[in-house]
Amino acid sequence: MGNASAGVGGWLFGSDESTYVVLRLNDSRSITLGPTEELCGYISLSPVGEPAPRVRRRAPSQFAVRADMTIVVEFRVGKAGEATLDRCVGEVRLPLEHIA
Repeated sequence: MGNASAGVGGWLFGSDESTYVVLRLNDSRSITLGPTEELCGYISLSPVGEPAPRVRRRAPSQFAVRADMTIVVEFRVGKAGEATLDRCVGEVRLPLEHIA
């Protein structure tokens, strides 16, 4: 995503075109995890888009986005290996139209 504004006519200037991005969870600060807990990011794309895979420390997520989308990541904590994680610890919104 970092090179999206490198040239005129890039993917970011047309909302019909999509490109794949990779989202990684590199670090978390001020979040206390128990010995059997893990942190996971639940990704959704707005406006309506397919749910993207979850992002974890050792498991990046890859998905397609358009310039008119916002990536929303809700961070949750719970027992490692569980299908759903219990405790919401934060949310990040990345409106892609503001990157260029």
